[in-house]
Amino acid sequence: MSAQTENQLSNLKGQTEIATAEQERDSRVQQIEAEQLARNRQIESETKAKAQMQTAEAEAKAREVTANQAAQQVVTQARAEAEAITMRAEAEAASIRIKAKAEADRAEMLSKTGLGCQLALLTNWGETVQKSNEGIEKVVYCDPSIQLAAGGGNPLSLLGMGALNGELEKLGAIGKPASSGGK
Repeated sequence: MSAQTENQLSNLKGQTEIATAEQERDSRVQQIEAEQLARNRQIESETKAKAQMQTAEAEAKAREVTANQAAQQVVTQARAEAEAITMRAEAEAASIRIKAKAEADRAEMLSKTGLGCQLALLTNWGETVQKSNEGIEKVVYCDPSIQLAAGGGNPLSLLGMGALNGELEKLGAIGKPASSGGK
């Protein structure tokens, strides 16, 4: 019996050692699996973080490009507007020069004729009448016989065609020798 007991004890001891070794092996396998899972999760996390960083960088670059394009468009539009303003100003200046030259030529040609002198006087007279009538809202009629009774004039009268002929004769006589015929 003792041999049998010793044999059983040896078997039990061997079985215990086997069971212990199997448990250690299972524990080691589980630890390796856990470490592998942790590494896989870490790699996955790093990959996601790297992908997010690359996405963020790409979005930032895209925003920068969009902002640069918008800024460039504003600058281009401002330059185009400035050039258009310059071109309009130059065209207007050229138009004014052409008009001034034409007016100067016209004035020179008119000044060489008697009709031109009279036209210049009429223009001045017309401008004077126009300016003197500015702001007038009411007109008062005065009978010409009253004007004659007042000595040929009325302080209320405005410049008119009757006085124009006399004024033109006076202006036309400037620089001419006085006539001896006594008018």
